[in-house]
Amino acid sequence: MPAPAATAAAVALQQLQRHALGGFLTNARQHAEGIDQLANQGAEAHGEKSDKKTRRGLYPRVAVSVN
Repeated sequence: MPAPAATAAAVALQQLQRHALGGFLTNARQHAEGIDQLANQGAEAHGEKSDKKTRRGLYPRVAVSVN
């Protein structure tokens, strides 16, 4: 069995890693939502509607053929 001190250190390290990554992912998600909101405002200003899930109003699909 591992020593209690080693177990406590491993748990503390794991919690620290989760905390650090959780903050990063939250900020990245908020940044992406801000960009989406800005793009939607721009589309609405130009009289276009956009679908929040697919962004079809902002980014039309273009077929690319490779020969």
